[in-house]
Amino acid sequence: MVLEGTYSLTLETAGAPSSFDGTLPEGFTITDAAPVTVAAVTRGGWAEEHGVLPGDEILELGGEKVSIKPSAAWSSWTARPLVLKLRRVEVQAQDFDESKELGPIYRIWASKEVTKMGIRPAREPPHERVQILAVTPGSWAEREEVKVADHLLMINQQHTTTLPRDEYHRLMSSVRPLLFTLARCSEEQKREVAATRMQLLYRMRKARKELKLKKAAREQSSTSPGDFFPAATAGRSSVHPRTDEVASTGPQAATVTHTGPAPGAAPAAVSPGPALAPASVPAKEATPAERPEAASAPPSAPPSAPPSAPQAAQIKRAPKAEEALQAGRQAAASAKCRSEAALLAGLATEKAANELGLPAWEADELSALIAGEVTFDACVNEKMSPELLAVEVGKATHAAALAAGMVTQKAAEMAAAAVAVAAA
Repeated sequence: MVLEGTYSLTLETAGAPSSFDGTLPEGFTITDAAPVTVAAVTRGGWAEEHGVLPGDEILELGGEKVSIKPSAAWSSWTARPLVLKLRRVEVQAQDFDESKELGPIYRIWASKEVTKMGIRPAREPPHERVQILAVTPGSWAEREEVKVADHLLMINQQHTTTLPRDEYHRLMSSVRPLLFTLARCSEEQKREVAATRMQLLYRMRKARKELKLKKAAREQSSTSPGDFFPAATAGRSSVHPRTDEVASTGPQAATVTHTGPAPGAAPAAVSPGPALAPASVPAKEATPAERPEAASAPPSAPPSAPPSAPQAAQIKRAPKAEEALQAGRQAAASAKCRSEAALLAGLATEKAANELGLPAWEADELSALIAGEVTFDACVNEKMSPELLAVEVGKATHAAALAAGMVTQKAAEMAAAAVAVAAA
């Protein structure tokens, strides 16, 4: 299959109609006008498998230049074997909507050996602007140098503005070879796609988190291991979602078991009057002096604020956590702008943490911390004022925390702590 220029095909399938109707048994239709072009290609036919595309111009027929309409010399088109010489025209920027602000146009084609493309558009066709949201590392698309935010203009000569969605899915999943026409985009459009990507990741992670919580509730699993910073959980209690047991995480672990009637049992009759008081209200609450074990227990540590992004590199962490953070720093080094650096660092850190077997809650925390850290470093390099620097660090930390699936309150706490430390 060619991107532009001429190519040859040998037709060997017999059974062409005796009179002209434009259809050839190889699975494509031609026009009855000069120049003769391919009008349509049959799904799953021989022509589609050999890369024939609508719009290709037929230059020669059996070594002779095509100079007359096919209907006037149809017998020449029905002979087999028959060698055709075709030309694929070059695509120009003026062929597309000027409002897209297209950069250089390029073409790539996927052979029959390519099973997965490795690209994900922000919006699927049909749409007036189909841009690449993500490129899978190590995929065919990455090897062909497809970039995030590039415009996907055509697939097999079909414009993505009018390409039906079911046809788009069929082409991507089962048709090979495929010819892609793409164009580079501006820096502003890259930032727009980065923001869309962050929002999409947040929605996906949020949905995945909700599914995990529902599964945990069904299985009556234990509560999560607590906050990333153990000091903040001292003295805090967590309630099992399906029981009345309260498990204390403070120094004095205790279990309170519900002693009421069993579920479904009829409530006991209660008569009003003072006789009820001794059974329901304790006569006297125990004082600290009467509870020596409580008086001798060490006081609960005050809740500590999570470290902000600039502190992420200063805290001594476990080797696996530090390895995950380092993966995020390396990913941020290849970013083109500050927002992309925060996004790449957060994703890489979370991925590395999961691969290293760290708990999901710790992966979420590390993802938010590294996003704030790389944003802090970028703002320092840009010589940003302390006030703006603190705001940007807080925004990056908050966005990464939400994208990792963290609850809103926890994300806000991390962002607030990051702003305070960055401002200091």
